[in-house]
Amino acid sequence: MQIKKTSAENIEELMEIRLEMLREVNGLAPDAAFDSDLVAHSREYFLHGEQTTVFAMDGEKIAGCASISYITVMQTFDHPTGRRAHLMNIYTRASTCGRKSRSTAWFLNAGSLWGEVAVSTVAAAINHFFVG
Repeated sequence: MQIKKTSAENIEELMEIRLEMLREVNGLAPDAAFDSDLVAHSREYFLHGEQTTVFAMDGEKIAGCASISYITVMQTFDHPTGRRAHLMNIYTRASTCGRKSRSTAWFLNAGSLWGEVAVSTVAAAINHFFVG
């Protein structure tokens, strides 16, 4: 598996796998349509939101994806920056892992990684998710 950071250049592939994942995790038919606002807001978020998304590539095929969204919470003595990241939308296509598609989300303290998170952090999370 290779990890590839997404950009505006591959927004169509990103939107395709995002909608596929939403269908899968919500038990919708493969051809289920989505509200145009949901699609437009998702596209806008991927293009301009505080996030980083990566594809897990199996050769030329997209095997899965993961996003990390950046948030700020109230500061504490133990966490003075208040900067955090929400690792979410980790999705593995069933055709890749030979079983049911998988998706999960969890919180990750981004600490000093605010802004442009190291893609290797997300890659490690994806690798853990693929491999177990």
